Amino acid sequence: MEYKWVGFKAWLPLDELFTNPDKEEDWKMYIVKSMDGHIVYDELIMPFAFAQLDFQNGELSLDSGKDTNNLKMNADGVIRRSVPRGVNPNESGKYFGLGQVYQRVSQDESAGVAIWYGVRSPHDRNATRWTSSSYWTFGGTTAVLSYRLKPIDITIRHIDAESKKVLGTEREKIIINHVFSAKPKTSGYFKDSEGNPYVAFPGSQSFKNVVKKNTTIDFFYRRSLPDPTDTYEEKGTTVGKADGIAYWELQRTDRNRESDVAVSNSFTVSGDHYAVRNVKHYIDFAGNRIEQKNPIQDVATGQGVKGASYEYGFSYEYTNQYRDNYTNQYRDNYKCVEQQGKDCLKWQFTERTPAWEFGKTFAVLDTFIMKHQQGDTLAFSTLEDVLEQKVLVGQEDSWNGTKKIGRNDFFEQWKKAAGNDYKSNHVLKTQSALPIPIGSLVYEVELPSGKHMSQAFNPLKKELGYGYYFPPDVDDSLKQDYRNMTTYSSYPYMFPLQQSKMTDLGISANKRQFDMDYVSDFFFTGKHTGYISGYPYVSKVKAVHTENRSIPSFATMAEEGKTKLFSNFENDTGYNLVDEVLYIDAESEQNLQKLQRYMLPVSPDSIRIRFYTQVKSIRTTMSLRTWD
Repeated sequence: MEYKWVGFKAWLPLDELFTNPDKEEDWKMYIVKSMDGHIVYDELIMPFAFAQLDFQNGELSLDSGKDTNNLKMNADGVIRRSVPRGVNPNESGKYFGLGQVYQRVSQDESAGVAIWYGVRSPHDRNATRWTSSSYWTFGGTTAVLSYRLKPIDITIRHIDAESKKVLGTEREKIIINHVFSAKPKTSGYFKDSEGNPYVAFPGSQSFKNVVKKNTTIDFFYRRSLPDPTDTYEEKGTTVGKADGIAYWELQRTDRNRESDVAVSNSFTVSGDHYAVRNVKHYIDFAGNRIEQKNPIQDVATGQGVKGASYEYGFSYEYTNQYRDNYTNQYRDNYKCVEQQGKDCLKWQFTERTPAWEFGKTFAVLDTFIMKHQQGDTLAFSTLEDVLEQKVLVGQEDSWNGTKKIGRNDFFEQWKKAAGNDYKSNHVLKTQSALPIPIGSLVYEVELPSGKHMSQAFNPLKKELGYGYYFPPDVDDSLKQDYRNMTTYSSYPYMFPLQQSKMTDLGISANKRQFDMDYVSDFFFTGKHTGYISGYPYVSKVKAVHTENRSIPSFATMAEEGKTKLFSNFENDTGYNLVDEVLYIDAESEQNLQKLQRYMLPVSPDSIRIRFYTQVKSIRTTMSLRTWD
């Protein structure tokens, strides 16, 4: 069927053609006409097409095949007009070619029923030229009206709420106007670089809605952070270390009695640690065990601990590890300040504590044997032998870091003072007078405690030092007064000795020094008879120290000695003594020295004098007691 010069508008009942919005369908288009009681129809070929026309849940499209844009001129003398429905005299004689095929590029439906089509004209350098649809024969096939469901894009983004980093993206296609539902991923689906799971935040997020266009759905997550409890090692820490000194020493605490033994144990932590606890000093001394944090000092009688052990120790616990945590077992170092269910999203640090399960113990332990010689008697043949002796008065252990530096012994010792020419051996060719005092001595001592450096330091009792001189024999006139009543029974006779002075010489080479001098009794002798009588000068000197008395004048003592000499002579012989007494004419150093000599009653070839050293306390002097 051929129809020319026909223009019409047709309305298609789309709702009736496509009753199910979710079903895709196609309808072929025909043109139908009733003529004289007959129905005639033909395929409808459309010179145009359209697509993506929104309708219900999809899109409508109309298409007559791939050749619908190819138009064939079916008439002769059809003017190529530059505008639709234009009238331009200059265009007369410019015609489309009969039977020639042109490509449609545009159409105009602005006026009238007929549609005007614009085609690309090769006659006019491919410019668009127009003419009515009635002059065109359309290519293509039967027009088809199609309904296709329209898919739309759903983009689901999973986002870190804090950093805004996209953790993952999902894309789906659904049919427009349909309900779409989505939820966040479960905990652990996404993890950070440290393996911490992401959880949806807030946890109530979801999506359910009718989707009418391309849609992006964002779900937000936060990291579920574990309890940050962990242990760390403090930088710059060391192993256990301690610096300190422990010692024992003989110590004069009361000048009216024998000296004591004092002990000390004092350490400090020298290691670098994060934390230290249970610092403890310890001693086992004089039958007592003492433990305490602070340094320890104690004292006991010298004789009570003589030869006994003194154990000391020091210890402490330390850790070089610390903990940042939340677990209540270790106190609340962290607390969860943002929590969602069982997940903690943010921790807040509050405190740092030592990790004592990694703690260690550092300990020092050692023992002294207190081998002092208080009360011992040491026998020597000569003064020179005595002066060679060092008498132990204390010991000290020094510690540094992890090891003991060493043990130092402290002594007391004597040496002759300048100008002392005392001789221990005398070779006698005739009856001679021997000096009894041994001359000035320098006494020196050093103590671990450093107390010997004090201005008030004095190692002796109030009576100072004393001792004994044991002669091999004495005159009959002296035997009654100088019979040996001491515990040293090897000799029948004894002359007492008494320290007369204790002059402080100060410090030399860290040792305290004193100048010491001893005196004996005076021995008054008749110049012509040689008769001897003793005078108790020692007791006079001792009374100065013990009873705060004054020594009688030399003249008084000389007179008393002379009187005793004459009295003893008369008692021994029954006669009055007519004689001069030696060395009493004047008070002089020379006379004092000569009065402290005694005359041997015999003339042996030689005599060796023996001295005894007795240590009754902390210090020794040849049979001269210092720290008793």
